[in-house]
Amino acid sequence: MIDWLGLSFTLLGSLSVIKKKKIGFLLMLIGCLCWIGFGIQVESIAVIITNIIFSVVNGFGYYRWNENDKNEIKKD
Repeated sequence: MIDWLGLSFTLLGSLSVIKKKKIGFLLMLIGCLCWIGFGIQVESIAVIITNIIFSVVNGFGYYRWNENDKNEIKKD
């Protein structure tokens, strides 16, 4: 079940980012947390490590998006 949640959140997050919505990074982060839980269940170190890295990337993407928003406001 947790793998299906991971799949759903990851896909919804990716589609949101494609549509230029920063909530997509948070959705993908939730998906990564689900995948980490799945990795723990099936004892897959590769799944756990990969999704920890993806979590950091998504957090950085969200942070950078906020940074870009602040820079746009300063230009106005």
